Amino acid sequence: MKQNFTPAATLSLATIEYPLEVDQISMAFMKSALVAFPFADSITACTVEDNAVQGWCSSVVRVFLKYNVHQEAASKPHPAFPASLIVKIATPVRAEVPDSLEKRKKLVASGTYKKEYEFCKLLMKHQQQEQDLNSKIFTGMFPKIYLAKLDEQNLDQFVVIMEDLGKASDQTKGCTINEAKSVMRHWAQVQAAFWNQKAIFSCDLPHVESVFNFVFSSTFFNEKQQVKSLQLKNSTVQENAQRIVDRVAERWRDFVMVIKYVEQFLSSVPDLQDCKIADLVTLMDTGHVQQEIVPKLIKLAIENSCLESSAGNSIVETLVHCDFRLDNMKIYESDQVKFFDFQCLSYGNCSYDLAQFMAQCLTREQTRHHHVELLEAYVNSLHQSNIPNYTVEKAVSDFKYALVLQLVFTIVGIGEHWKPRVEKKVDLPKAMGRFFVLGMKLTENVLGSFCDSFLLNHIAQ
Repeated sequence: MKQNFTPAATLSLATIEYPLEVDQISMAFMKSALVAFPFADSITACTVEDNAVQGWCSSVVRVFLKYNVHQEAASKPHPAFPASLIVKIATPVRAEVPDSLEKRKKLVASGTYKKEYEFCKLLMKHQQQEQDLNSKIFTGMFPKIYLAKLDEQNLDQFVVIMEDLGKASDQTKGCTINEAKSVMRHWAQVQAAFWNQKAIFSCDLPHVESVFNFVFSSTFFNEKQQVKSLQLKNSTVQENAQRIVDRVAERWRDFVMVIKYVEQFLSSVPDLQDCKIADLVTLMDTGHVQQEIVPKLIKLAIENSCLESSAGNSIVETLVHCDFRLDNMKIYESDQVKFFDFQCLSYGNCSYDLAQFMAQCLTREQTRHHHVELLEAYVNSLHQSNIPNYTVEKAVSDFKYALVLQLVFTIVGIGEHWKPRVEKKVDLPKAMGRFFVLGMKLTENVLGSFCDSFLLNHIAQ
């Protein structure tokens, strides 16, 4: 399929179907995009919030709406007249950003926009069918979807309009164990709906192992920008496991260098004053750990998660969010949780999301003392959702393998992507803001959880 990339400057505001820049989200666009809903005709004004979130894949903006209705009705929240909606479009391609077009091509090739478009279409379908068996899940645990569009000839032209859930949960602040249990219970219900039911989702999702290829292999995209999936034959799995071991070894010294550099900033950042990351790196930075334990665990983790996919009766596969963090969910005081951001969806072992959530969103102490309790909440919810064969013992084993993969991501990601700034002596808290705090908390949590689960308990022996 030919893929065209349309410069935003060539579009007329009167004919826009797919905004390529936030400033193209006009009242005319909103009325046209929402024409299927009765309230669209009553829209008299729309205001785009100034602080649009510019993500790696997408731009996300809140749009406030005003209506031509009785003032009293318009001033009160009402589902028929949403006061604001969230609009999500692809991250703009800009001439002044040299690699933005190449990045877009890679995102298109990996199905980033198509996955979210297809999943939002699935949500819309079930949200409109009140008697559907899955309607409770798709209505109660996700935002209401008002529009999902993707131009099949121009795969960068993408737009989703969804319910405004308000401020998302804050990953820098973390959550309580009761809130984490609620996340586990609700996500178990979602994954139960897809448990060994890949056909329920029309989009051809990659296996979760392809996510590892994306991070660790410079050949993830071939010359035609097509995704290379991991083969699940034993030899290929072992070869890929060795490749990842080599990549971690290659980046370990860079990772250590970054951590030593950032130590100088930790005491001046309120959320990081108690960070013990340097102690954890010292604990791991020994020949025995780096040359024997870590490679052994990485190989076991990759081989376990890959080979299980073809292991007959032991298949444990479902929808995997792959970016399962507090920033991508909303936890309510009423024990309700809603999930969003579906551009990294894949299919594979459920433990990937569980390990990612605990490693990135909980403290080391929370994970150490409560991971079994949280996994029990997940498994019990699965059983209540008619998935009876997944045990707590299996969940704990899968979780620990998936935790190793979180360690791998952290070492390679920090070592590779932060190194250039460190070499330039950049003031990282000032330059990165909230993302510096997230990166440091992630690193401390992942290293701490890894040490507690494997090194200190000698599970690797």
